[in-house]
Amino acid sequence: MIRSEDELLAAHVAGDRFAFAELVDRLTGTLWSVARGALNSPEDADEAVQDALIRAHQGAGRFRGDSSVATWVVQILVNVCLDRRRYNRSRAAIPLSGAVLELVGG
Repeated sequence: MIRSEDELLAAHVAGDRFAFAELVDRLTGTLWSVARGALNSPEDADEAVQDALIRAHQGAGRFRGDSSVATWVVQILVNVCLDRRRYNRSRAAIPLSGAVLELVGG
């Protein structure tokens, strides 16, 4: 019998070692598409999906059921992508000081 995403998440929380892997198999394509659309590189998208799945795995017991499991995981991913974009933007905006430029021959 095919279990729903809600059933898989509940089974994971209850200790089913394989339930979360099945959930990941179902959601990975969608998650990767969302991340690839939000980030500049496939590598960043892969890392964001992995980070989001880790957060979902760790936070599964706090899922309230206000949305579908897929929507919940996608929202986690969106937050991860936004964090990455902010981080990348802040790194790009940090000017190099004169001392650093001298060290690198600039």
